[in-house]
Amino acid sequence: MAEASASAFISDGSTDIVEAILSHPFITDLADGTLPKANFAHFLVQDRIYIESYSACLLMLSAKAPTPAIGEMLREHAEGAIQAESVLHDRLLTMMEVNAADVKTVPSPTTLSYTSYLLATCSLEDFLTGLVSIFPCYQIYAQVAERLSTSASPDPVYQAWLDNYAGSEYTEAVDEVRQVIDELGSQASPLQLESLRGVYTRGAQYEWSFWDAANIEEEWPREAGFTPRERR
Repeated sequence: MAEASASAFISDGSTDIVEAILSHPFITDLADGTLPKANFAHFLVQDRIYIESYSACLLMLSAKAPTPAIGEMLREHAEGAIQAESVLHDRLLTMMEVNAADVKTVPSPTTLSYTSYLLATCSLEDFLTGLVSIFPCYQIYAQVAERLSTSASPDPVYQAWLDNYAGSEYTEAVDEVRQVIDELGSQASPLQLESLRGVYTRGAQYEWSFWDAANIEEEWPREAGFTPRERR
């Protein structure tokens, strides 16, 4: 039996988290069209904030890249993410008749925690560790789109969002990063791979938290009146 690739090994430890994301009410309600628009608008605004840090991480990693080709690929991904996501967010908010200028642009507690973690990891750790830290975002969005592609959402706004991540351009970008992780990971020791697995798991946990924060329209305590959240 052939050994698993590095990317498969580091992500296989998070399959339970991915399944929890795929079955999360935010995702299932998005799929069947019942997700309240306020929750999706919250998600879009926080995602826009997230993408700025995500792109900054890609640019930091491009400067550390082991080859010029990998560095150029990551720079293209950074530029493409800002441009494509900005257009997508504006289009979806317009479809919902929401003026982007009227919504709060303050990062939620989860967004700030997630982006701070990524920025710290990509700036302070080695190239491969930084790349693995942002790979859950790449891969899990593709997995969500793939799972939901079997049945179209009755809501055109939600279907437009799904189409963006199910498209060939996005899946090609995911594959490009996966190939780099596989190539560099093939030279890593078992101990390094275990460490990378932990890094991927942390990113997957943050991905679940990001969806969950949108599902409850997470706010900072003072804005929320210091009201305890309902226990799950």
